[in-house]
Amino acid sequence: MRTFVGLILALTSCSSDETTAEGQVRERASMFQRRLQAELQGAMAQGGPVAAVTVCSERAQAIATECSGEGLRVRRVGTRVRNPANTPGEQDQVALDQLAQQPDCDLLSLPAGEDGVARHYLPLRVQPLCLVCHGDAAAMPQALRDVLQQRYPQDAATGYVAGDLRGAVVVESSAR
Repeated sequence: MRTFVGLILALTSCSSDETTAEGQVRERASMFQRRLQAELQGAMAQGGPVAAVTVCSERAQAIATECSGEGLRVRRVGTRVRNPANTPGEQDQVALDQLAQQPDCDLLSLPAGEDGVARHYLPLRVQPLCLVCHGDAAAMPQALRDVLQQRYPQDAATGYVAGDLRGAVVVESSAR
């Protein structure tokens, strides 16, 4: 493990230099974020935070799949997991740790490892609106706490404050 982490730390880059591949990564991540945000805002307008939880639990993974393609896979990982599908793997955790230490980093890239997959991490930082569902659980309306408990019995994704690293959009590209 220590050798793996040391190698990853030595080979990662946190850069805003725009290359063609980086532009594709950013576009896929941006597409995912725009589509998810639009659906979340629509749900919030129609039914408040309880409806927004439904979007996250039923649509977020599908939107990530829809934004994948052409050799790129889009997914999310969290620093505190609500949806088990967003649990970070070993490489993801190394990247999240680095992003937490580099608040100005807007893209962290890990070169292809033994699996032939390069991973690119775009940090998700908590915005004030995120606090409705990811802030102080005790301050949430009971209906919201109930739906979170129903859909995510192991929820750990509360207690954030604005500006915290919530997770990352991950865009994977295969070198094979």
